[in-house]
Amino acid sequence: MQAEKQSPRNPVTQQTHRKESLWQIWLPLSLGVLIILGLAAWSVIVAAGGGDVSQPADASLILVLCPSILMAVIPLALVGGFAYGTGYLVKILPPKMLIVQYFFTRIEEGTHRAADKLAEPSLKMGSFAAAWRAFRSAFRPRRPKNS
Repeated sequence: MQAEKQSPRNPVTQQTHRKESLWQIWLPLSLGVLIILGLAAWSVIVAAGGGDVSQPADASLILVLCPSILMAVIPLALVGGFAYGTGYLVKILPPKMLIVQYFFTRIEEGTHRAADKLAEPSLKMGSFAAAWRAFRSAFRPRRPKNS
Protein backbone atom coordinates (compact mmCIF):
# COMPACT_ATOMS: atom_id res chain seq x y z
CA MET A 1 0.00 0.00 0.00
CA GLN A 2 1.17 3.44 -0.77
CA ALA A 3 0.98 6.10 1.85
CA GLU A 4 -1.55 8.73 0.99
CA LYS A 5 0.04 11.94 -0.10
CA GLN A 6 -1.03 14.99 1.80
CA SER A 7 -1.22 18.24 -0.03
CA PRO A 8 1.29 20.79 1.23
CA ARG A 9 -0.15 23.33 3.61
CA ASN A 10 -0.10 27.03 3.03
CA PRO A 11 2.65 28.40 5.32
CA VAL A 12 0.89 31.74 5.83
CA THR A 13 -2.40 30.23 6.99
CA GLN A 14 -0.52 27.60 9.02
CA GLN A 15 1.34 30.33 10.92
CA THR A 16 -1.93 32.27 11.46
CA HIS A 17 -3.57 29.11 12.75
CA ARG A 18 -0.76 28.52 15.24
CA LYS A 19 -1.00 32.08 16.57
CA GLU A 20 -4.78 31.89 16.87
CA SER A 21 -4.68 28.51 18.60
CA LEU A 22 -2.18 29.92 21.11
CA TRP A 23 -4.37 32.91 21.98
CA GLN A 24 -7.79 31.29 21.60
CA ILE A 25 -7.15 27.82 23.03
CA TRP A 26 -3.96 27.41 25.03
CA LEU A 27 -3.87 30.74 26.88
CA PRO A 28 -7.48 30.54 28.23
CA LEU A 29 -7.02 26.86 29.08
CA SER A 30 -3.78 27.57 30.96
CA LEU A 31 -5.30 30.50 32.83
CA GLY A 32 -8.28 28.36 33.86
CA VAL A 33 -6.03 25.58 35.11
CA LEU A 34 -3.88 28.07 37.04
CA ILE A 35 -6.94 29.68 38.65
CA ILE A 36 -8.34 26.30 39.72
CA LEU A 37 -4.97 25.20 41.10
CA GLY A 38 -4.60 28.51 42.93
CA LEU A 39 -8.05 28.18 44.49
CA ALA A 40 -7.26 24.61 45.53
CA ALA A 41 -3.96 25.68 47.11
CA TRP A 42 -5.67 28.60 48.85
CA SER A 43 -8.38 26.33 50.31
CA VAL A 44 -5.74 23.88 51.57
CA ILE A 45 -3.74 26.69 53.18
CA VAL A 46 -6.86 28.15 54.86
CA ALA A 47 -7.99 24.74 56.11
CA ALA A 48 -4.51 23.83 57.37
CA GLY A 49 -4.19 27.14 59.19
CA GLY A 50 -7.35 26.42 61.18
CA GLY A 51 -9.30 29.12 59.40
CA ASP A 52 -12.99 29.17 58.66
CA VAL A 53 -13.69 27.25 55.44
CA SER A 54 -17.45 27.62 55.61
CA GLN A 55 -17.57 30.86 53.66
CA PRO A 56 -15.41 29.62 50.75
CA ALA A 57 -17.38 26.36 50.75
CA ASP A 58 -20.63 28.30 50.43
CA ALA A 59 -19.18 30.36 47.59
CA SER A 60 -18.00 27.19 45.87
CA LEU A 61 -21.44 25.64 46.23
CA ILE A 62 -23.01 28.69 44.61
CA LEU A 63 -20.54 28.52 41.72
CA VAL A 64 -21.23 24.82 41.25
CA LEU A 65 -25.01 25.31 41.28
CA CYS A 66 -25.11 28.29 38.89
CA PRO A 67 -24.84 26.26 35.64
CA SER A 68 -27.52 23.82 36.84
CA ILE A 69 -29.85 26.65 37.76
CA LEU A 70 -29.29 28.36 34.42
CA MET A 71 -30.00 25.10 32.57
CA ALA A 72 -33.22 24.68 34.59
CA VAL A 73 -34.42 28.16 33.63
CA ILE A 74 -34.66 27.21 29.93
CA PRO A 75 -37.27 24.42 30.40
CA LEU A 76 -39.08 26.58 32.94
CA ALA A 77 -39.32 29.41 30.40
CA LEU A 78 -40.51 26.97 27.72
CA VAL A 79 -43.22 25.52 29.96
CA GLY A 80 -44.30 29.02 30.97
CA GLY A 81 -44.42 30.11 27.33
CA PHE A 82 -46.46 27.07 26.37
CA ALA A 83 -48.88 27.70 29.23
CA TYR A 84 -49.30 31.34 28.24
CA GLY A 85 -49.72 30.38 24.57
CA THR A 86 -52.32 27.76 25.43
CA GLY A 87 -54.28 30.27 27.49
CA TYR A 88 -54.12 32.76 24.64
CA LEU A 89 -55.25 30.18 22.09
CA VAL A 90 -58.15 29.08 24.30
CA LYS A 91 -59.48 32.65 24.10
CA ILE A 92 -58.87 33.13 20.36
CA LEU A 93 -59.54 29.76 18.72
CA PRO A 94 -63.18 28.83 19.55
CA PRO A 95 -64.81 31.44 17.25
CA LYS A 96 -62.35 30.66 14.46
CA MET A 97 -62.86 26.92 14.86
CA LEU A 98 -66.64 27.43 14.71
CA ILE A 99 -66.20 28.98 11.26
CA VAL A 100 -64.08 25.99 10.24
CA GLN A 101 -66.72 23.63 11.65
CA TYR A 102 -69.45 25.37 9.61
CA PHE A 103 -67.31 25.11 6.50
CA PHE A 104 -66.79 21.37 6.93
CA THR A 105 -70.49 20.90 7.72
CA ARG A 106 -71.31 22.50 4.37
CA ILE A 107 -68.81 20.18 2.67
CA GLU A 108 -70.41 17.19 4.41
CA GLU A 109 -73.89 18.20 3.30
CA GLY A 110 -72.74 18.73 -0.28
CA THR A 111 -71.02 15.34 -0.26
CA HIS A 112 -74.20 13.66 0.99
CA ARG A 113 -76.28 15.36 -1.71
CA ALA A 114 -73.81 14.33 -4.42
CA ALA A 115 -73.69 10.74 -3.13
CA ASP A 116 -77.50 10.58 -3.03
CA LYS A 117 -77.73 11.83 -6.62
CA LEU A 118 -75.12 9.30 -7.74
CA ALA A 119 -76.88 6.42 -5.97
CA GLU A 120 -80.39 7.42 -7.12
CA PRO A 121 -80.29 5.67 -10.55
CA SER A 122 -79.01 2.45 -8.99
CA LEU A 123 -81.71 2.56 -6.31
CA LYS A 124 -84.42 3.22 -8.91
CA MET A 125 -83.22 0.27 -11.00
CA GLY A 126 -83.18 -1.92 -7.88
CA SER A 127 -86.68 -0.86 -6.86
CA PHE A 128 -87.95 -1.35 -10.43
CA ALA A 129 -86.44 -4.86 -10.48
CA ALA A 130 -88.01 -5.66 -7.10
CA ALA A 131 -91.39 -4.34 -8.29
CA TRP A 132 -91.12 -6.41 -11.47
CA ARG A 133 -90.31 -9.57 -9.47
CA ALA A 134 -93.25 -8.86 -7.15
CA PHE A 135 -95.55 -8.29 -10.14
CA ARG A 136 -94.42 -11.54 -11.79
CA SER A 137 -94.71 -13.55 -8.62
CA ALA A 138 -98.27 -12.29 -8.13
CA PHE A 139 -99.35 -14.03 -11.33
CA ARG A 140 -97.34 -17.24 -10.92
CA PRO A 141 -98.81 -20.11 -9.03
CA ARG A 142 -97.16 -20.80 -5.73
CA ARG A 143 -95.55 -24.08 -5.17
CA PRO A 144 -96.34 -25.89 -1.96
CA LYS A 145 -93.47 -26.33 0.45
CA ASN A 146 -92.38 -29.83 1.20
CA SER A 147 -92.30 -30.27 4.95
